[in-house]
Amino acid sequence: MTYRLALFVALSLFGILTCGMMEAQAPDAPKRNCTPPRVTHHEDPPPFRRLGTTAGPILSVSIDENGRVTDASILNSSGDDKFDDGALKAVKKWKFKPALCNGKPYPFHFTLEIH
Repeated sequence: MTYRLALFVALSLFGILTCGMMEAQAPDAPKRNCTPPRVTHHEDPPPFRRLGTTAGPILSVSIDENGRVTDASILNSSGDDKFDDGALKAVKKWKFKPALCNGKPYPFHFTLEIH
């Protein structure tokens, strides 16, 4: 599977899996009519398969109500410091359509594994 395809699959799964998490992420939000954030712009991290690494880093990412990444950190390393740093720098440049509850944007936090 190519890297971009793996990233697309991961982001698609992210959208599906986070639908149920929206209520927990926005405690003051109504309990219905919520949609998770959607990636509108992303930069790819550098490839890392050349070292035989099979697992990517797991990142903690927070976005604000405008869809900008406000915080990102590495929760679990891939074992390749260069790839971890590249993935973190790339994710910090991502842009999102913000999470919405009843049409109102909300900040959102999620974890993401880069493959």
